[in-house]
Amino acid sequence: MPPIKTIRDLELWHDAVNYAATIFKICERKIIADDRDSRSQLKRSVLSISCNIAEGFEYNNKKDFIRFLRYSKGSSSEVFNLLTVFSKVGYITPSEYTALSEEALQLGKKLGGFMRYLKNAEVG
Repeated sequence: MPPIKTIRDLELWHDAVNYAATIFKICERKIIADDRDSRSQLKRSVLSISCNIAEGFEYNNKKDFIRFLRYSKGSSSEVFNLLTVFSKVGYITPSEYTALSEEALQLGKKLGGFMRYLKNAEVG
């Protein structure tokens, strides 16, 4: 793994930011925008993924970073749950649900793998 000097060097953070941008665009649809509470919850949840990665990184402490990555992983599951509900009520199509929910699950897996890597790494 190449050295990670800034948050911009962390591919996982980029993945989370790009995913958030995709979800934010979906949230602009009238049917979702009209449901302000659900839209707000989805946007906060998806934004929390990249924000917690960034915040944890800045503590420059492995234990704290892992803790914030755990929060990010929880947020990815929250997004998955919200997308499942959105699919059930017709806010997103079945194909959108498949793609977006799979991406949420994949982010969770990547976060879990990165946490395992950090736990086993010989760094402070």
